Amino acid sequence: PCNEGGAVWVAFVTYTFNTLFMIRLILLALLFFSLIPVSELYSQVINIDSLEVVTQEKEATPVDLVQAHNRLSRYYLTNDTTKANYHLLQLDSIASAEVDTNAMFLAGDLKMRKLISKGQYKEGEAEVRNQIKLAKALEKDVFIIGSYNAMGVINSILYQNDSALYYFEKSYQAKLKLEDVKPQDLIGSLNNLGATALKSSLFEEALNYYLETLERSEKANYKKGLGMGHSGLGNVYNKLGEQEKSRFHHLKFLEYAQDINDLRALGDAHQSIGGTFKKENPDSAIYYFKLALGNYEQLGDKNHIGLTAMSTGDALINSKQPVEALRYFQQAYDNYVAIGHKRRTIDSESRLAKANFEMGNFNKARSFMDNVVDYYDNNDELESSSKAYHLLSKIAEQTGDLELALSSQRKHQLLKDSLDSELYNKDVAEITTKYETSLKDAEIIEQKNKIEKESRSRNFFRTIAALIGIAGLAVFLLMRNKLRQSKILRQQENLIQTQQIEQLEKEKKILSMNAMIEGQEAERSRIAKDLHDGLGGLLSTVKAHFSNIQSEIQKIEKINVYNRANELVDEACDEVRRISHNLMPGALRLEGLKTAVEHLGQEMSVAHSFTVRVETIGMENRMEESKEIFVYRIIQEALNNIIKHADATDVLVQLSETESEYHFIVEDDGKGFDPLQIQSGLGLKSIQSRVDFLKGNLDIDTKEGVGTTLSWHIPK
Repeated sequence: PCNEGGAVWVAFVTYTFNTLFMIRLILLALLFFSLIPVSELYSQVINIDSLEVVTQEKEATPVDLVQAHNRLSRYYLTNDTTKANYHLLQLDSIASAEVDTNAMFLAGDLKMRKLISKGQYKEGEAEVRNQIKLAKALEKDVFIIGSYNAMGVINSILYQNDSALYYFEKSYQAKLKLEDVKPQDLIGSLNNLGATALKSSLFEEALNYYLETLERSEKANYKKGLGMGHSGLGNVYNKLGEQEKSRFHHLKFLEYAQDINDLRALGDAHQSIGGTFKKENPDSAIYYFKLALGNYEQLGDKNHIGLTAMSTGDALINSKQPVEALRYFQQAYDNYVAIGHKRRTIDSESRLAKANFEMGNFNKARSFMDNVVDYYDNNDELESSSKAYHLLSKIAEQTGDLELALSSQRKHQLLKDSLDSELYNKDVAEITTKYETSLKDAEIIEQKNKIEKESRSRNFFRTIAALIGIAGLAVFLLMRNKLRQSKILRQQENLIQTQQIEQLEKEKKILSMNAMIEGQEAERSRIAKDLHDGLGGLLSTVKAHFSNIQSEIQKIEKINVYNRANELVDEACDEVRRISHNLMPGALRLEGLKTAVEHLGQEMSVAHSFTVRVETIGMENRMEESKEIFVYRIIQEALNNIIKHADATDVLVQLSETESEYHFIVEDDGKGFDPLQIQSGLGLKSIQSRVDFLKGNLDIDTKEGVGTTLSWHIPK
């Protein structure tokens, strides 16, 4: 029982570590280069000797010294922390002496990177906030963009995914405003957004970000971006449990990494491919992990060496090779001690304890555990604490300390129960999906049992037929004919059963996507209600208070504070109503799709240069609420596409119905487009996915210069 529990613990650690490894790997790499344009990440070559000479020259100007110390400190950050700290101190000293804001920013950025490399994420976040202020004071777009990006990475590491998406989006939008923005820079932001969406289990958004990464990279012939896009898609499919698809994309990533001969990309690709093998083929996983480790060792990147060494050791533990695993865990420990990364050092000690436990060195394993449990407890690491106490309980049991074993097991169970509750509240939709899938699996098993029972019955009757056949030729011929018919029937049943199983598998794959889309609409509705009922009511109260003091304010003739404040409150109320309406239009909820679309058409006609005509045929009875929401979003997306691309003057929106179907048309007289080139756009993908969800059919009739017609019909 002890060994079996250990295997479960190791499997859980390995799954958790490898599932998020590539996301953290990509985010940390992008943080390290956050202030360098993406197009220059792998093209910069630093002449270390010449820069060191500059730092020793007496006639070197402060500007020369700032540049030299800055570049040297960045170079040494991942492979020689002592030299990195020395050059950082020199840079900081020059910045203070010269009161050089630019140098202060560079020094602050390096301090932030140093804190992150040691796992001091909260302190790093505070440093980045100061960097944002300095960047805005300098009015340098590249500094502002880099600071937003760094804040997004840190928030992502801290699992503050909403904040991470906010800052990544700000960085992306700031890049779009640059006149000379390079495609490579935009691709870097899309990759950040995709990785964070994946961490939030927003699979549809993550796929869209990575597909756009591939699209922009293909247009720019940017091989590094193509590799990043395939790597991201591989991570999405890995999270969805589709290992073959995941491996396909990671192998594509490896091809591009080999093509550009990039060691870091090669390491990332080998690590990802190894992760796809970790369950089905541990030996292949170990092979690729070792390749990745060799790539990082050539780079001298101690942080990634440690991560990959732990991943290799985990795979070896799963393969019952604890002696070999111990060597890799020790390598990870030595690297993290060298760079001063406390959290990773503790992770390494935990693995050293596990390897020694598997080898039977129980006292040695026990020597690591005090540091491990103290650190996890003091840093509110519920999941890690639970696993650490579970391991400590087993070690104490083997060393004869039954009291410690019992108390540790109790703590493990309490933490596990707390963690399970927290995960349930966080992932209700996912658990519900798994439950529904399990019900379908149970139905399949029941059907299989039924078929087996029928098969046994047929075998019995076949035996009876054989006995009867001995009694007479006529009966034998009759039974042979019946057996032939039975065989045909069984083949037909098997074919039907196979088709049903295939259909259930397809439904299982899209179930998570459907649940996610429905969850998005529910969240829109909740936010709209909160805005309208909460903030809207509060602003109305503020308005009322302002009205009460109007007579007093008007007595002060030279001050117009009241009028301006009143105007701002009115504007805020209007903005709340606008946002609430966009998220979940009141007309749609109260009066139905027909009225909501008419209101939308009127708003579009007033706000834009084209006229929207809404025609309805039938549609007297309301549709199901969920269908109305989806159809409204499709029409809304179609009109947004017309605003962005069509240059139309007249738009027709038609809603009609028959006895069995609803029909919808959005037609414009704009400039049209080539469907072969635009079919992969995110807007049309969003429309197609919603139509597919409603089990409908979408038709796009367009040609350059003659306008566009979108028509779709869905069953009632």
